[in-house]
Amino acid sequence: MEKELEFNFKGSRDYIQGTDIYNTILFLYKDNIVSNFEISFHNIAHNNLILSDIKPNDLKDLRFVCNFTTKNSSLCYLYGLDNPLSKPTLSKPYLEENIIENTIIDYTQKSIILSNPSDFTYIEEIVALNKHLLTKIFPEVKGKWYFSKLQLQNIPLDKSYPIKIIFKSNFNFLIVKSEIYTKDDFVGFIYFSLK
Repeated sequence: MEKELEFNFKGSRDYIQGTDIYNTILFLYKDNIVSNFEISFHNIAHNNLILSDIKPNDLKDLRFVCNFTTKNSSLCYLYGLDNPLSKPTLSKPYLEENIIENTIIDYTQKSIILSNPSDFTYIEEIVALNKHLLTKIFPEVKGKWYFSKLQLQNIPLDKSYPIKIIFKSNFNFLIVKSEIYTKDDFVGFIYFSLK
């Protein structure tokens, strides 16, 4: 199976944001995803993508790997491959700061809470919260934060609040791990990298 995926850029970005990739996979497979969802981003995607269920021989074109347990208890693997013949042509406004304007940061616990819904998708909220938290607890570091991996026990199909992100560990800013909670229930982990 191969499927061409087309995206828009967001704001001033010249790459496809991981949240849009997640939302596209969720749209295509949500009826078949049962649990243990994981997506990891291997390279920044500047072009549109080809979604495949066959692992590529040449990993230079690999942009992400996704896997999850399906309804029939099998493990599904999906690979996002660079499509050099197709580039996003549109850029849509993306006011990420609107998500974080009503958040509360607990510097002692190294956590951030969003209590009320926004007009953004759930994953956009989670990513924006984690990014904001990391910029506040590591103000001295220079570089750009990238969403690099997501592990969810179960896909939250309905938005529920509050969303709470708690910083857990940092491995030289290559892998920065945080926990995700909704309504005080543990949902999974989100990872960022600083480049």
